[in-house]
Amino acid sequence: MVPRILVLDNGRSYQGSHPTLLPENNLGVATSWNILWDHQCDILINSDIRVGKRTIEMMAQSDSLITMAYEYGLFRVTPELKVRVGRFDERFWPCYWEDIDYRLRVARAGVEVGSVIDPEIEHLAGGSKCYRESPWMAPFWVANEGKTYRKWGIDSSNKGIFPGKEVPDEMHPIVEHIHHCSHLPLIPDYQATLLRWLGVKPKIEYQCKTGK
Repeated sequence: MVPRILVLDNGRSYQGSHPTLLPENNLGVATSWNILWDHQCDILINSDIRVGKRTIEMMAQSDSLITMAYEYGLFRVTPELKVRVGRFDERFWPCYWEDIDYRLRVARAGVEVGSVIDPEIEHLAGGSKCYRESPWMAPFWVANEGKTYRKWGIDSSNKGIFPGKEVPDEMHPIVEHIHHCSHLPLIPDYQATLLRWLGVKPKIEYQCKTGK
């Protein structure tokens, strides 16, 4: 079965032949994900990701509610995930921190995160690069950082992400990552630590080796 492909072109730069949604304005990352999810697209791919020959096949076989192949640049969602965790928070516009927010919500809900490892996946130069390299994005970074702090109760002492739970020492690097480096994917060791702290066991469902 050939998968159905739907493109949501916020930048009006897509020149392919697949069915395309053309919003009048830039909807932002979170809203775009929600719209594609509502259109029953279960594998969400950012425009700066190039998949491998078997990436989509492996992701489609996953039985997890959410499956990561390249963090929130390439991931699979399910209808049950929308029930358990909800939609992406569209207040994070146009980008930055919406993925951090959803990662925390997934972990808080006790949802096990599946993983597909495929070395053929490539991350090309994206448009939502670090605000330090793109000064016009700085106000959005700062605004969404503030929204995240207020929403999760993050304070200057690096506590309060999950009210009522004391933050152990091993969690501090993760919180520092959330504070200062959320433009980068949460490395697997941090993801595993976060889920272990919350009593959720991460798993790798499929692993593809180059040339196989």
